[in-house]
Amino acid sequence: DGASGYLRIPSSSASGGAGLNSVLNPDHITIEVWVKETELRYVWWGIATKPYSDTIWTDPYVQWKIGASNLYNSSRNPLHFAVAINRTQYRIDSKTTIGDVLNKWTFIAGTFDGSIMKLYVNSVLETTYSVSGEIDKYDTDAVVGRSGIKDPNEYFPRLHSHGSHILKSVK
Repeated sequence: DGASGYLRIPSSSASGGAGLNSVLNPDHITIEVWVKETELRYVWWGIATKPYSDTIWTDPYVQWKIGASNLYNSSRNPLHFAVAINRTQYRIDSKTTIGDVLNKWTFIAGTFDGSIMKLYVNSVLETTYSVSGEIDKYDTDAVVGRSGIKDPNEYFPRLHSHGSHILKSVK
């Protein structure tokens, strides 16, 4: 709920849950989130993230992610969507910035179909990037409302989420 913590989604039963490894490790993906950011923060933050590692923050950093970055250290920070293919992170940035959506419910969706990444903000296609391959698969847990492996108590107390959906592409 953004008020007291974040959501952790176990990738495998070894993580302490039923395990959603096949859903969280797709070849192709669509991630959809409704969020309302009420405070500017100048960090690399994730709305929905599946990190590369649970213990170290290293390249390619994420398997997949929707979030924002501190590229400009201001309200000009873009929203972004990222996937890792062959241990290389591919990231696309929106034209919409954090400042544009501050204090507004915003729908963000990132898709990757095996050849094109797309990022939508409020159902408007903002950017695309052509890259071919399958998303790398890592045995890490997905998190909603925090960046990934940093301090488990680090969540976004001013980020409210109405819902997140991670959809596995079936071919």
